[in-house]
Amino acid sequence: MEEIAIPLSVLLILLTSFAAFVLQIRRVRRGLCSRSRGVALYAAFSAAPVVLFVGIFLLLVGVEELTNTTLVGEGYARSLIIVITGGTAFVVLGSIVFAAYTLLLKR
Repeated sequence: MEEIAIPLSVLLILLTSFAAFVLQIRRVRRGLCSRSRGVALYAAFSAAPVVLFVGIFLLLVGVEELTNTTLVGEGYARSLIIVITGGTAFVVLGSIVFAAYTLLLKR
């Protein structure tokens, strides 16, 4: 499971950020939402895969504790910190770039 979960979560973080960037730029450009709301929505959509990854991890650890079976491997547990910090850094930097782009954007 961990062989697929980690690369899939990283790919999901990248694709979701790109899709949210394009979607929110279109919404701001058309005047459907303000610049600040666009930045907030971009940050929320971009952070969703990171939150989902943490939620699945915590769910698996909870089930593991209740059933006394090993569901979370050592590699998956160690990758949690890397995915969280990398994903959060990507979301923060993407939000900064998005905010700067929307400031330069003319409606």
